[in-house]
Amino acid sequence: MSSVVLTFAHAGLLSTSETTPDRTNVQLYEEGIRLLGNKDYDKAIITFSQALAQGSTEIGVLVARGRAYYELHRYSEALNDVSKALREKPNHIYGLFLRAAIYDRSGRTLDAVKDLSTVLLMDPQNVTAYGFRGAAYSTLNLWNDALSDYNRAAALGDHSHLLYKNRAVVHENLGNYDLAVGDLSRSLELKPGDEGLLSHRSWMYLCLSDLAKGLEDLNTLIIQNPNDMRARVRRGWAYLAMKKFSAAVSDLSYAIERKAELPLAYLNLAAVYYETGDLERAFTVNAKVFLLHEPQYLVDALFQKGLILLAMNKDEESRALYSQGRSLAEKNSDLSRLEYGIEELREALKGAKARPQTAEPILRSLQEAKRTMNPSSDASNYACRRLIL
Repeated sequence: MSSVVLTFAHAGLLSTSETTPDRTNVQLYEEGIRLLGNKDYDKAIITFSQALAQGSTEIGVLVARGRAYYELHRYSEALNDVSKALREKPNHIYGLFLRAAIYDRSGRTLDAVKDLSTVLLMDPQNVTAYGFRGAAYSTLNLWNDALSDYNRAAALGDHSHLLYKNRAVVHENLGNYDLAVGDLSRSLELKPGDEGLLSHRSWMYLCLSDLAKGLEDLNTLIIQNPNDMRARVRRGWAYLAMKKFSAAVSDLSYAIERKAELPLAYLNLAAVYYETGDLERAFTVNAKVFLLHEPQYLVDALFQKGLILLAMNKDEESRALYSQGRSLAEKNSDLSRLEYGIEELREALKGAKARPQTAEPILRSLQEAKRTMNPSSDASNYACRRLIL
């Protein structure tokens, strides 16, 4: 899943025009600003400190030094300077933005939201504050609030590639994959060929089961970077879904040979062999997932192994694996993977790859577990869930 990106620097807020002092050692201040502009942050701190040592109590000097500390990731010192300035002038917009950025980098996202909300109370048309707060809401998984802020920023004239990129993440998490595609396409118009945008859009196309368009983006990515292993594995899955099994094996094996994206590559390769009836090979490849000791994929591997054993008529072993996978999914509240296991079993029954007398009780057991769990929060549908495998 893609992440939201909106840093203080991206927002264009690190100019220093708002911090110009009215009464202090102007020469020292201007030298500090020059050093800040040249990214010589240590010397800028020394210069601003000299101004303060000479008796300046100017808010602008404190904020500017806080900015230099921020750039050096010295967030505690940055927060001290900016908070001191804001105690003197609570409505200092640049200071509020800077403190919000410090809070964001320090993991205090709710505090960042509060400062940005204060900015918006003073300036309801501040497009940058809406964009920045939208990113903060996304960090908090408050997707509807994030969408509202991004929409407001767009209505106020923010048509940047970054806004479209970030709003696409929100649409994805709300399950609106078609809207995500629309925003990613707009972002790509502004930033053609961007690999991150192409990768995200390919994912959304595949979640929409638009395999042809997803494949087109993946082909573009691999042409631009033949060693993009994530794109290779996703394309392998797309070929699997299109029943182009030789092409799927080629892409997945390419990734495995380079020891890249191994859990996903092994799971998908095992799925290819399962679909083509090569159950012994499917079993062997699936076993390699367990050797990686990656807990994130353990439920997937257990359900897949159980499915393979069902097709091999090893009913007792299969039941034990499904029971283990169900227990782990319940323990982790992992409804998404449980739903995937249910759908795979249904497909196996439809395709006569599992004996009903064994598979149907297992299916009922998984469905019972699903009923006791909370509704899925990630809005993933079955097509999108398959991509994780």
